[in-house]
Amino acid sequence: MTAAELAVRTINACVPDFPQHVVLLDAMADEARHFDWEYADGEAMTPEWQPPLDLRGQRVLDIGSGSGAKSLLYARLGAARVVGLEIDQHNVTRSIARLRALAAADPAAARVAFVAGDATCAPLPDASIDTVVSIHAFEHIQPVAPALAEVARVLCVGGRAYLRFPPYWSAWGPHLERWIRFPWPHLLFSDQTLIAAVNRIEARKRLNERYPAFLRLDLRGETRLPHVNKLTLAEFDAIIAALPLRVVSRQLYPVGYNFLPRTAARLGPLGAAPRAADDLLHRLAATTTGREVIATKALVVLERVAGSAA
Repeated sequence: MTAAELAVRTINACVPDFPQHVVLLDAMADEARHFDWEYADGEAMTPEWQPPLDLRGQRVLDIGSGSGAKSLLYARLGAARVVGLEIDQHNVTRSIARLRALAAADPAAARVAFVAGDATCAPLPDASIDTVVSIHAFEHIQPVAPALAEVARVLCVGGRAYLRFPPYWSAWGPHLERWIRFPWPHLLFSDQTLIAAVNRIEARKRLNERYPAFLRLDLRGETRLPHVNKLTLAEFDAIIAALPLRVVSRQLYPVGYNFLPRTAARLGPLGAAPRAADDLLHRLAATTTGREVIATKALVVLERVAGSAA
């Protein structure tokens, strides 16, 4: 074990599991629970979008549809048609089977179709979509620039894209919470060190065995993190600037944005410290430098403007 790996192990031992990660990892251990978690996650996010996410009568593309839960949610929110685009064939197969079983009792399920495909070359005609929604997918799509160009291509003029993703340098940017509990490990250690640490922990605890095959992450033989594209907000902005897309709104949620307000409310008159910390983190997340590290979630709404997406 190298000194860097030992440092990862030592820091890890000092940090408890974060409650949100416990909930997620528990849900991932069972396909039905994972579907329910994804649905609840999408439902909780719906009111957060500004301007509001109004899907009534819309042709919707769900990029990175996963289990299909959010696609079903969008249909239930009134979408005329939802296409779930997912690169994993297993996810597509199980999504089709699950919604087919629901279709007899739920008319919304019949308005959803799933397609196995790559977001960098979406199998859809030009200007065929009114609204694109993508939650926790654009940090994984590689390469990301063609995928954003595809968003512009499939959207009709005036159509909007609602994208939610974590900037790479945010607290949980590497998506290694199963093995490395402490935040910002990638600010302290190289990819090689993190991969070696994950492989060592996995060999000892065999955590992957708790999850279905399609949710496992095998880093053996890797020299860089293969499952994240390391997208930053600055890179995202540069890509968008070259496309016929304008930013309608951007909301940056800082680390602790759920925990600190809840803690302040629980403490009542004694909650001044967590309220002050939450206010400071929101201010830092709004700065050019701080947003890449402090913002743990970016909610960006884009609108298709006239012009070529090529």
